[in-house]
Order: sequence, then structure tokens, then C-alpha cells
Amino acid sequence: MRRSVGLTVWVPAGGGWQGVEELLQLQGWTRQRRVVVLRRALPQDVAMVDKETEARQERLVGMVVMNPAKPMYEYAVLVTTAPVKDVLSVGQLYRDRADAENTFDERKNQWGWSGFTTHDLTRCQLMARTNAFVFHWWSLYTRLAFPEKHTQATTNRPMLVYGLGKKTLPSQQTTLTVTSNQGGRRRYGRFQRRWLGF
Repeated sequence: MRRSVGLTVWVPAGGGWQGVEELLQLQGWTRQRRVVVLRRALPQDVAMVDKETEARQERLVGMVVMNPAKPMYEYAVLVTTAPVKDVLSVGQLYRDRADAENTFDERKNQWGWSGFTTHDLTRCQLMARTNAFVFHWWSLYTRLAFPEKHTQATTNRPMLVYGLGKKTLPSQQTTLTVTSNQGGRRRYGRFQRRWLGF
């Protein structure tokens, strides 16, 4: 890792990342493996800096190399056997994998798919299917609100669930008025128009 950090030839790896690659054999490994080191620049105000450290000394805190005199970078180290040739493809492959895994993490931790177990396979399957059914309908509902990206339940539930509805019947016409408790009146209104158009 430290050898790669010192390299000056970083190639674009997509998504604001740069990368280098090399072969590495760590102690205990039976053969060399391909290691791809990715980095992306961080804004100065995100990283924590120890004021007592000399300005020329670099410290590895977590996966962020910190030196106030130089640009700050976040690093990711990938050990891979993927049959892709360039660093850009490796970076994209791992970003896609993370996106796919996020959906399972969301179902397990935010939708209650973990924690329900029983010795009766039929009941387990029923609960899993019910959970998946609600999750898919909620995903469709929120995609109408945020068509440009998938949002997780912890971020979109407050805006989309906590609203007050009032039904009125003036002149034989039903009117439904929904008021969001979270503010963002214009954004919420755009979402409701997309939903009604669907």
C-alpha cells in the first residue's frame, strides 16, 4: 500500500477515482495476486488532522492518508482475480458489485428480513415473500419520487410516509390534500404529480 501511494503514475479509474496496479505476494499466500489501489481526492475539511504532527509526515488513519500540506485522498485496496485488463474496468466492476450488495443489506437491516426465523419453512417463505413484495412496491413508489437514483428506506421514509391527509367533498368532487411534515413542499408536490400520472 505504501509503495503504491508513493507512485506518481495514477490512471483514471472512473467515478472520480484514480488507480494503480501491481502484483503482490504477502506472507502466507501461495502465489502472487493482482492488487489494485484506488484513490480519490477528499475536500480539506473532511479529514481530521492531528495538529501536533509535523507537516511533512504522512500518517495512515483508517484508509485516508493525511498530510495538511498535500491533497487528501481516500484509498481502497482491491485484491482481485477478475479477468479484466485495465484499472478502469476493475474499479467499475467493484462499484457495480457494491451497488448490488446494498440492496440485500437494505432488505436485511431496514426492512426486517433478518431476525424472523422459524422451523416451519412455509411460514419463513411466506414472510420472505411478503417482505420482498412490500419492498418492491416501495421501490417503485420511491423511484417515482426520485427517478434519478435508488434511495434507501432510512432516507426516503421520513419524506414519503409522515404526511397528513385530508379528504373533502365540496360540490360532489373528492379532493385529497396531503401535507408533508418534513417540509420540501415543491419537491413533494412534484413527486405527487408523477405518482398521479403513473
